[in-house]
Amino acid sequence: MTCDECSMFKMTNISPNEKTPMLDKSSALKLQNLDSDGKKDDGLFPNNPFSEKFDKQFWNDVSAHHKENPSKPWMTALNEERLKKIRERCEDEGIEEILIYFMDLYDRFHDIAKAKNELGMMHGFVGQLSSFVHLVIDQDHKKPRKKNKKPNYARTIDITEEIDMTVMHMAAYRNLTSIIQIVLQYYPKLVYEKCLCGNVKAQMPVELALEECHDDAASLLMLNMRPESVRHLFHYDSVSKENFSFSTFVSNPKMKQTVHKILDSTINPEYPYIPKDPDQKDEDNEPWSHLPNVKPQRYHCHYKILDGDCYGRSGNEEGFDYSSHSGLYDVAHSPFSDEIIEHPAVRLLTQRKWRLYGRRLVGLYIGFYLFFIVSMTCAFFLKGESGDRSIYKTTKDKIRGVFEVITFIIACIYFIIEIVELIKEKMNYLTFTNLADFIGISLVISLLPIKFGTVHLLSKKNPSELECYVAAATYFINVLRIFKYFPVIRYVGVHAKLISRLLRRDIPQFLIVYIVVAAAFLGSVILALTATKEGFDNADISTWGALLSEVRALTETNGFADDYIGKFKIGVIILLQFNMLACILILANVLIAHLSNVYTDQHARAKVQCDVDRAVLITKVENSWFKSMSARLKFYADGDYYSNYNEIAECIAQWKSDHPCKDDVKESSTEKLDKIIGLVKNMKDE
Repeated sequence: MTCDECSMFKMTNISPNEKTPMLDKSSALKLQNLDSDGKKDDGLFPNNPFSEKFDKQFWNDVSAHHKENPSKPWMTALNEERLKKIRERCEDEGIEEILIYFMDLYDRFHDIAKAKNELGMMHGFVGQLSSFVHLVIDQDHKKPRKKNKKPNYARTIDITEEIDMTVMHMAAYRNLTSIIQIVLQYYPKLVYEKCLCGNVKAQMPVELALEECHDDAASLLMLNMRPESVRHLFHYDSVSKENFSFSTFVSNPKMKQTVHKILDSTINPEYPYIPKDPDQKDEDNEPWSHLPNVKPQRYHCHYKILDGDCYGRSGNEEGFDYSSHSGLYDVAHSPFSDEIIEHPAVRLLTQRKWRLYGRRLVGLYIGFYLFFIVSMTCAFFLKGESGDRSIYKTTKDKIRGVFEVITFIIACIYFIIEIVELIKEKMNYLTFTNLADFIGISLVISLLPIKFGTVHLLSKKNPSELECYVAAATYFINVLRIFKYFPVIRYVGVHAKLISRLLRRDIPQFLIVYIVVAAAFLGSVILALTATKEGFDNADISTWGALLSEVRALTETNGFADDYIGKFKIGVIILLQFNMLACILILANVLIAHLSNVYTDQHARAKVQCDVDRAVLITKVENSWFKSMSARLKFYADGDYYSNYNEIAECIAQWKSDHPCKDDVKESSTEKLDKIIGLVKNMKDE
């Protein structure tokens, strides 16, 4: 999904073709680009996009400015003088608002860099632009003004008759995170400011960032917003009939940080209320000054985003689409599900569902599948005295026939379920597990035409022999399919996951290294033995024999002395020794050590991985074709309270250790709390 498709992120009654455009930069933000001589630019920026003249007088002004303010850094003095030149240029050109000029300059410079395929030059330009914006906002913030009058940049700026935005909106629309951080230092309330940006309704800066698919800007703004404000963006609005779809962002691999922040907003700590004593004057002794050291009384986990329908409606609201995929399902099938499915919010919801109905439903599925395997086993292995599988005369033959009918009926039921899942999931269905299910069930059904039809006429084999071959493959695949239920049992699932990981990832990677080493020694050993072995018939030296020795060296740690007996020259002996060193000592031990490390890692994360696998299974079994039988709707809850601090702390600590670069829930909540306490102290001082 491209960023151009992000305008469809809103679930609204307006079709994509009828949707009002976000911003028309060509008409709203474009200004004439004049060079330093006042002539119209030909479309190419000079080396300095800001077009100041760095003559001798300019440097004298910088030196004088620095001498007047010796405590001020040289770069600050330089930027302030440059800003004066830019302001003078804007006044000469009739530009009233310098920040609009800066943003327009960014737009045009970005277009030129993109056209030249040199977006790397934007980093230095954005850094310089951020310095200028910082000076402009700082000067505006310190400017004397009347009482109760807001600074200029704490309010909206009129761009056109239909478009007005704050500085935060301008930066969010362009994904300028450095400028967003600057604005947050001076005017943090602007994150909630709504402006008319060319759309039907007023929007906050984060909404612009989400529509433009700017992951960095959206996640930064969400980090500085109240959790309930973030959640409300993805809840169904009965008035405007539009909201953002959580599933759309989960399916977009470019929005990882944003998805993390959305999930962070669903877990909120509730701290105890500590009243303030007005008689206490010592700040250090006031109870509320030590609030960061107080543990939360409980955590409030909100499930509406993860368990609501695709439109953001909760299970208690009218019109809830119980057949649509939940947010938990979208997380489990996301392109980066391995990262976000371990989030504490996802794990807590999974544990709740597992406790209420998941264990029972999955147990029924496992029991029914075991009955299917037993029935198929009896159908395949019960034989009468004649041994002919097409004859049903004896008691054993009749019992086998009954089990064959039962197996076929169950296979048809499973086949219908797989077809329904294929229709509902579409491309998400094409996973290794689902394909194994489909192939296994199809092979069971194919046994019927093989047994009683004319399929055997296409083969030279007799019907009974062909049936046995197909039955062998059928039995092998369907018995192995039970592995998909193993992960719900914590430590049994560790072994199942280990085998799956080794077969899918580790063994293929190791084989690449082994094949290169084995091929190199294989050719050299054959040529060396052919040329130097004394009294040896060259016809006995075969490629397959040497290859077998290489394989035995790895799998059996078997030396080459048993395979190559005779007198060799010193060069061949050294070659064989290096061969054994590479295959037996290095590769074999590296493989063993790697398997040991993988098992240790899987065992340490058994609890987390168990919750992850349960989430995938629960999303498959909780929905029903009938509304009255939907376990997801029956046990739905908008949220839950967790008073066991250790339980939540363990989930958060595990998430933090596995994702050290991410701001976990506990850390971000504490940072917000520190900011609140700092604001309260500043208000008291004033």
